[in-house]
Amino acid sequence: MRLRTNYFRRCPRKYCCLSRSNYASIIDEASLAPDLESPAGLGLLDFYPLPHFGEEPFTQDVEKTIVRYGQRYDLRTLNNHQAILIDDNSQALKGDY
Repeated sequence: MRLRTNYFRRCPRKYCCLSRSNYASIIDEASLAPDLESPAGLGLLDFYPLPHFGEEPFTQDVEKTIVRYGQRYDLRTLNNHQAILIDDNSQALKGDY
């Protein structure tokens, strides 16, 4: 599925348009996804998920991301045993999966 940036331009929520944000660039290597047209999300969250918190080999990159973007974006860390569940209009971080 290809996501196009213009789909997310009229976003009613504060943070859901991730097309202009490159906060994941420290962790994600763009060259590994050459067909990805946009880093935009689906517009379901009002925060920025930051996965792999406290998990090797990502610990240093996650910390760098927090230092660089933590004041600018509402980052929410998740470790590799957590998930974000979305049900209707509610969002919850669940653990130990």
